[in-house]
Amino acid sequence: FGVKFGMMVCFDIWFSFPGFELSEQNNIENFVLSSWWENNGTLPLVSAVNMQQGFSKSVNGNLLACSVGLGFMNSGSGIYDGVNEEQNFNFDSEFLVKKDVLLIKELYKSPRSSSNQGNLKSKRIEIDSLSSVLSTKENTNNFITSTKPTTLISLPYYSSSNPIQPVAGNSLYFSLENNDLECTFNISISDNYMGNSTLIAMAYRGPYFDDLLQADVCAIYRCSDYDFFGRGNCATLTLESDVSFDYISITGNFESSQNIFTMASQNNGQLLPMESILRVPNYSLNSIQMEIYNQILVNVVMYAPSVTQK
Repeated sequence: FGVKFGMMVCFDIWFSFPGFELSEQNNIENFVLSSWWENNGTLPLVSAVNMQQGFSKSVNGNLLACSVGLGFMNSGSGIYDGVNEEQNFNFDSEFLVKKDVLLIKELYKSPRSSSNQGNLKSKRIEIDSLSSVLSTKENTNNFITSTKPTTLISLPYYSSSNPIQPVAGNSLYFSLENNDLECTFNISISDNYMGNSTLIAMAYRGPYFDDLLQADVCAIYRCSDYDFFGRGNCATLTLESDVSFDYISITGNFESSQNIFTMASQNNGQLLPMESILRVPNYSLNSIQMEIYNQILVNVVMYAPSVTQK
């Protein structure tokens, strides 16, 4: 049907190459991605659908992404139009979910040249195709008890961080610096907040994945209520938050040539509508700012891979 696709496999999406290079040098607007994502594998804690949504917005294109996995540790698939801010995604928040989901979404072939008329159709079909694999409670228990602890894929040990105990009605404004990256946080907690959560803000410029990737990160996310196989609670995936923000913004002095992912999650790992994540360039300060209003949030992340590394 006359469409060229750029193809990525799994952790390709973390890098500037091939996705952004195909977009910028070959004018590719449509991408496909297959992966077995590790939702508990990085700090900040970024899910598959976080990265997928963030990529489509940053590349100004369509992304069809399929992730293979069971439950919240590996789940996350979706169809995204980052220009017209359309999406149809699936994220399973339960452990060892047995259903498959078929996602269907109408897209413009060329989102960058489209004038969004709305009414693009979406559909999802749930299929219990894994019931033969996990057919009984006994088999399910055997599978769970034999599962090894999740391997930590990438933990930046030398990030700059600031733990936060949210207080109803409080506002915070502060900055963190890490290897010449400066992240500025502006946070307003809702008056009706009554929880006991811990948040952590972080800034990091350095290597990921055993020095295979250089990247910059400004982020704030909720810490888990428990440790995970020796990992502290702020290094463990959580899908729940009771922290309601009236306003949150993160500003980073990223390089002008970097491709920046802006990402955020609600409870149960669900994505915000794309239009709820505002991205504001500040040319006078050579920085990028993301803003979100009136949301209960699990994480808010700005991520930018190095443009010189393939």
